Amino acid sequence: MAATFSWNIIKCNNKTIGEKDNVIHNIEYELVGTEDSKEEVIKGGEELDVSDLSNFTAWSSVTESQVVGWLESSIGSVALQSMKNLIQQRLDATTSDNPF
Repeated sequence: MAATFSWNIIKCNNKTIGEKDNVIHNIEYELVGTEDSKEEVIKGGEELDVSDLSNFTAWSSVTESQVVGWLESSIGSVALQSMKNLIQQRLDATTSDNPF
């Protein structure tokens, strides 16, 4: 069976860059894989490329789905798939506490 994956955004670190306040430059996260009653987590932090702020979103307008999109884009599809594969391997190696 394949795991389902979800993000927990722990913290969006921000700073002032030029004239822009509260620019999110780093995201602390957990990638959670769940299968049956088992759960595995990878925790991390991802530094975002903030060199081009032409599409800047004000802090008060940022949504969780935007942050997840920025996070996934920054991590990249290959690295993200590797993280999911690692979680799946951990889930496959985990046995439940009970045989029934």
